[in-house]
Amino acid sequence: ICLLDEPNNHLDISFQIKSLHQLRSMIKEQDRALLMTIHDINLAARFCDRILLLGPQGRHHLGSVEDVLTETNLSATFNFKVKRFVSDDQICFMPADLLGHHTKS
Repeated sequence: ICLLDEPNNHLDISFQIKSLHQLRSMIKEQDRALLMTIHDINLAARFCDRILLLGPQGRHHLGSVEDVLTETNLSATFNFKVKRFVSDDQICFMPADLLGHHTKS
């Protein structure tokens, strides 16, 4: 099992994508498991098979990307309206205020 804490922190987006592709390839080739913390929801949605989303007061969600990374779960966890989009079979999340929507109070 490989344990990594924010392995792509402080990297620009191209290096984040390249490093996570390399990590995923290495893990599959060596038949290993990878457990990592990551704060970028979009990278987690793209590269992770299972998600543990930690929220306030010990609340959490554990399961597949599709089951855990939902607008409802993310908005409740971050106390901020989050919108989900799918483009070219990739899931993407954005704060609703960037889209001209009102934020949750």
